[in-house]
Amino acid sequence: MPLTLLAAGSNACGQLAIGSLDDAHHFTPCVFGDSPPGALPPNTQSILQLASGSNHSLILLRRIVSGGLDKPRNELWGVGDGSKGQLGPSWRNRTSPSTSVFQPIDQVPDDYEITSIAAAWETSYIVFSRDGRDDVLMSMGADDFGDLGVGGTKKQPNGKERLIHVVDLISSIGPIARGTLKISELVAGLHHVVARLDYADIPGHTAQKLVGWGASRQGQLGIISRAVTSPMEIKLQSPPRVAQIALGNQHTVLRHLDGSVTALGSDKKGQLSNISSLQAITTARCTWNGTTVVTTSDRTFLVSSSGTNEAGQLGRLSEEPGFAPVDLDLGGKTLDVIVCGSEHTLTILNSVDGYDEVWGWGWNEHGNLGTGDTSNVRTPMKLWPPSTGEVTLVNKPVLAWAGCGTSWILVDWKS
Repeated sequence: MPLTLLAAGSNACGQLAIGSLDDAHHFTPCVFGDSPPGALPPNTQSILQLASGSNHSLILLRRIVSGGLDKPRNELWGVGDGSKGQLGPSWRNRTSPSTSVFQPIDQVPDDYEITSIAAAWETSYIVFSRDGRDDVLMSMGADDFGDLGVGGTKKQPNGKERLIHVVDLISSIGPIARGTLKISELVAGLHHVVARLDYADIPGHTAQKLVGWGASRQGQLGIISRAVTSPMEIKLQSPPRVAQIALGNQHTVLRHLDGSVTALGSDKKGQLSNISSLQAITTARCTWNGTTVVTTSDRTFLVSSSGTNEAGQLGRLSEEPGFAPVDLDLGGKTLDVIVCGSEHTLTILNSVDGYDEVWGWGWNEHGNLGTGDTSNVRTPMKLWPPSTGEVTLVNKPVLAWAGCGTSWILVDWKS
């Protein structure tokens, strides 16, 4: 059952990995190195993560190398603009710092493995893990608002510019007795980053802290500051543990284990309006200027949204302020995946008979919803499978991602 990665949307620097620099208005097969369009690298078992910034994309693959003789390992590949160092030193030093097909990024030492990635506007983040050791977070690329998280210090002792940086997370949580530090979640907005850290403060008990850095002019990191250049603890008032982080342009949403949320930052677009009154939230996602949540009751899913709606980002025709239901008729299907890009949303709806579909709505200036044109989609619309008369069981969507005017679907083409 081969897997195929498809992409649509903004592509000025080749960030869709479709082998060209043209925007794609339909979902188009991605290219990995020398593999044929649509084919993942040989012996790829799965796609673990995909993250994209303004003009670059990162993808984390689970893959067996050396002809299948070795154990599976995680591999990092990149595509698009690397001129700021966001794809690593080797890309920045090339004659052309951009690529329009996915290429491997320099791998990690044998004792470590990449376990998570994230991308801000022109900055990339990589988490390295090893049993019995603290996780290591590295950043590379632009540092416009302290995005790199290294205190604004980008020089080596010899005065040369550093291209890869180690982010000091330990100092941000203070001198506490602890066991191994693990990064359980790392999320990047345009210019701010929040990480969820887990560590054993006493035997048998796992403690949690949140840290963040980058832009916080609107208080999206819990303080008012133009730039927080090093990780700082985001202190909450004894809430339940955080289960999920979602970041917009100037706001932050933290979903807790009990289904409540904590909201930080700007509400100028209504993106946080009355969110604290919502309960039983199972998923929270953010566009740049909006928030979408999924709530459940008696196994019934309800998708609600709030924020800016000039391009249909809320997926509903009603203009009432605050959170209100998206015009999404599940029709007996369950909501499996929901992701938000810059100002658009994708969902995967599952049915018991296997006829699964991708639906989406919102801003579509670059064709990022794959509809074939650039008209905004104001209410949810089926995006995949395309209306070609094909039986949908042969092209089952299994994962989706959304970025800055970009969208990706992983499709399982069954024989």
